[in-house]
Amino acid sequence: MRRFGSSPETRAIAPATLQAAALGAILLASTFLLEGLTSEANYEGALYLGLAASALLGGFVFGGLGIGLALMLAGVLIARLAGDSLGSWHGIAVAIVSALIGAAAFGAIAGREEFLTLAAACFAPPAALLYRRQVLLERGFERP
Repeated sequence: MRRFGSSPETRAIAPATLQAAALGAILLASTFLLEGLTSEANYEGALYLGLAASALLGGFVFGGLGIGLALMLAGVLIARLAGDSLGSWHGIAVAIVSALIGAAAFGAIAGREEFLTLAAACFAPPAALLYRRQVLLERGFERP
């Protein structure tokens, strides 16, 4: 049943954003945990554990806001332009390439700060692939 003013591309934003925010936050927190395990000083391990915990919560909240905004501005347009080819292997390539271009653009806008570039790299590819999957599911529900 089609609701007024909604398309599969717009209905897919919320679930894909929540899933990608959780996965991106876990990836971001794991980078801090790995850095803490490989650091040489003992006191830095506790620091990286605290950074990982704050990255998990902050990454979910702020990453979710960023992902939702990026999907509204660029994801819907890319999914509509891709059309039916989104379901093929070409759709996976389009999702990954657009995510990498978006992360590179974000890194350039942010002034190439390491943390922001790392965060964009942790959140962009999962967001693109999960959004692609969710759009395909929503399109499948719409077809008879």
